Amino acid sequence: MMKKMTNMVVVVFVLASAMPAVADVVNAEYVLHTGNLNPVGGTEAEAVAAPDDGKFIQMDVNSLIVLCFPGDYAAVQDGTAAVDLSIDTVDTLFRADANILVSMDAMSWIPLGVYSDTANIDIDLDSEGIDMVKYVMVCQDNHYIDPAYPTQGFDLDAVVAPNAIALASIEKSFDRSDANLGDHVTVLLDVNNPRDSNVLVIDELVGPGLSYISGTFEIDTNPVTPIIMGDMLATEVESGEHQITFDVQVVGVEASDTVAENCAYVRLDLLSPIEDSNCAVLTLNPYEGFTKEVNDFNDLDNAGYDGEPNYVPIGHDLHWWLKITVENIPGDQIIDMNDIVVTDRLGGELEVDDVNYVSQSEGPVSLFDRTKNGKKKGGKTEKHHISWDVGDVNDANSAELVLEISTDINTGTGKGKKSGHQEYTSTGEHCLNSGAVLKFIDPQTGFQLSAHTPEICIEAYDPGY
Repeated sequence: MMKKMTNMVVVVFVLASAMPAVADVVNAEYVLHTGNLNPVGGTEAEAVAAPDDGKFIQMDVNSLIVLCFPGDYAAVQDGTAAVDLSIDTVDTLFRADANILVSMDAMSWIPLGVYSDTANIDIDLDSEGIDMVKYVMVCQDNHYIDPAYPTQGFDLDAVVAPNAIALASIEKSFDRSDANLGDHVTVLLDVNNPRDSNVLVIDELVGPGLSYISGTFEIDTNPVTPIIMGDMLATEVESGEHQITFDVQVVGVEASDTVAENCAYVRLDLLSPIEDSNCAVLTLNPYEGFTKEVNDFNDLDNAGYDGEPNYVPIGHDLHWWLKITVENIPGDQIIDMNDIVVTDRLGGELEVDDVNYVSQSEGPVSLFDRTKNGKKKGGKTEKHHISWDVGDVNDANSAELVLEISTDINTGTGKGKKSGHQEYTSTGEHCLNSGAVLKFIDPQTGFQLSAHTPEICIEAYDPGY
């Protein structure tokens, strides 16, 4: 994810305004504590509200306290060796140590180390390799306390960010929860920029399943041209609350429901840390107009038995008739299906006996063999590939292809196999195909759309003779 953003630097950096954010001195606020705290001069919240006000907290053994910078504020790197985060202490003559940890979400914590309360603790986030801090935890777990004064542990006065900034935020959503092949889906990005400077918004599209429809990008209903780099979009957003919208087309679906997770980010510029991110999910439904099924079955070694096609004996001359159907079933967008190509790959134990065209199937069918790296190796069975150039299928029309396939006579190239034996030679699961793939062009957007069918598998058993 971060690698993709790095690849965008050459294109976007020219447009990203690297205006420095206005920094404020901000005190963190009390959130919670565990164990015993001994506040001096007020409540726990009052005791850590501000530095040098005569109020502070003495932490007991095995206690901790969590503080948070208020509102949208966070302590951030300033790009220098200056102090970015200060843990102010009160020297009451009795030394005590505590572990300092920081976080952006109060769930994942980064330890900064164990410090003493004999002086203020000044932390440079740049040297620590930490972008920004929202939460600070001071933890007295089994660290040193003067044994003569066990209840007068670490003396915490306040937690201060001398150059805090208000962070921008972003919420991402789709205009629906699920979509079909060819649908146009609207993406919504709600951005809040509390600063006077612009922020950079980056949206990372799913890639394999969705494609951006050019000319649909808007900020507050005003058309904007985003920077496009691969499957990512970027734009600047001014101060205030704004909504970004754009449309994507569902260009690829699998044989079953798939969930496309799509994230957006906001930051000051490409050299600054991510201030907020948010992800949305969209379920991509399989295309119901593309199917593959067993149309008929025959066992020529069992007096023309035409019973269960999914449970078959080994060593028999087995024949299946597979039917592939392509039907134009429009989703939210009525589309024509142009330049349709269907490909499939049979199991290595099978061969194609005959090809018949049915209904509106007009295009030619090509059969060819392919092995790994184009070479046939010992133990590697050739795979029979099928390519069907269907052509165009307009609204509500369909095309069908029926293939007669059968178990082959093996060549003995596999480990432990003897040539001349009728497949299947082993029991267990065998797949008739790898799952057909449909590709076609949507003439409205020019995108190539694709769909898949599941593989068809059977169970082979030993009949005992």
